[in-house]
Amino acid sequence: MSAWREGLVVPLRRDGVAVETIEGEVLLYDARQARAVYLNPTGAVIWGLCDGIRSVADICNALREAYPDAASLPAHVAEALSSLKESGFVHFD
Repeated sequence: MSAWREGLVVPLRRDGVAVETIEGEVLLYDARQARAVYLNPTGAVIWGLCDGIRSVADICNALREAYPDAASLPAHVAEALSSLKESGFVHFD
């Protein structure tokens, strides 16, 4: 089983990303790529937890405390992190 599937990879926000909160949503902007991404409140929490210390499993556990009834939480976290990685806003150690 891969480290990603086991939740062992550690996401880290990429340096140089500007962050702005607009009407409860977070806007990420990367001037080098001329790319912007809006995050909903859950996406913003996931982004905030990408500190280079917490693994994907740790992020799921932190969110599970806030959303105990979310059965598909790991899939949503994986989807959000994959999107942030594809957009160049996070990388994995």
